[in-house]
Amino acid sequence: MRLLRRSPPLIVLAAVAALLAMTLLGPGLLARAQVNLLSIELARAWDARPVEPTEELCPQAVDAARLASMQAHLQQAGVWDAHRALHRGMLACLAGDAEGARAAWLAAAEAAERTDPVLFLYAAVAGFPQGHILAAGEHDGVGRYAAKRSSAAMKENDLPLAIAWQELAFAYDPSEKIGAQLASLYRKAGRDADAGQIMTQLLDVYPDDSPEHWRVQARAREQKQDWAGAMAAYLQASALDEKDAYGDLLKAGRMGVRARDFEQARAAFQQAIALKPDKIDAYLGMGDAYRSEKAYDEARGWYEQAAELFPKDYRPSYYLGVTARAQQRYEEAIAFFDAALSRKPEHTTTLYYKALSLDALGRRGE
Repeated sequence: MRLLRRSPPLIVLAAVAALLAMTLLGPGLLARAQVNLLSIELARAWDARPVEPTEELCPQAVDAARLASMQAHLQQAGVWDAHRALHRGMLACLAGDAEGARAAWLAAAEAAERTDPVLFLYAAVAGFPQGHILAAGEHDGVGRYAAKRSSAAMKENDLPLAIAWQELAFAYDPSEKIGAQLASLYRKAGRDADAGQIMTQLLDVYPDDSPEHWRVQARAREQKQDWAGAMAAYLQASALDEKDAYGDLLKAGRMGVRARDFEQARAAFQQAIALKPDKIDAYLGMGDAYRSEKAYDEARGWYEQAAELFPKDYRPSYYLGVTARAQQRYEEAIAFFDAALSRKPEHTTTLYYKALSLDALGRRGE
């Protein structure tokens, strides 16, 4: 400041710089302020839940004064609003114009040279009930998001909404995993024909030399309770996909147990153990295969090996208890169940089988 007082030319230069900054930056600063104000009002007015892939697209409309205020902010923000198309559609929704919102989002998403992931998501969700599938953009992201929303809807016991989200997920990511989940939801809704159609679609998507083709075949066989066919398909998938072979072998082993082809089941579990000896599931699978065949001593050996390798896991003790109970060794079974409950006290199935074992001993009060 002292320097400025002593140097009048510096005062002039400072004033010119300030004027230039106001001239160049002023409109931008004001527009950004309008974006912030719009964002605040939208956060207050927009339903906390995102748009759903149903006909009821929009949250409840707002009063005319609030809507006019937000529209003014949008107008004054101009090109400084990076999500202008998204916000334009949201305001149409808040005005009660669901079709206008849908049209705004779809048109903007399809015209954009660079995809805005948020806009693409809103456009994909909004357009889906009318059969609009966006041609290019964030397809994998929409698929993952929709699958998560479907799971959340199922936790709330909203089966129709879960199906709507999973249908959207399958439209943007027709993978074996998402398709199988959609088929499962269809079956829960009593739509068995639709579930079968999903599997047919997936078989057309994947060539028969791909592991996904055989996983779809396996799931289709499971639906028909063709356990031997499902086992064979999972084994074929495991041979074609080294990365996910462990999971396919586990499923093959479990299908083999259901088919009562215990030799094949044990061979699959042995292969899985060889691939990942640091994972417990195949050891338990070996025990299950022997126990299902009533070869209890062999089953016990595998469960004991699992208990030694994975001392913190409750399952070996639980299955040792189940094995002892099958042999009517109820005191021993109760001791194993107590050991399992010490690791996972909230496991209801262990509590249930402990109760049955106590009942068999006449200890009904306990």
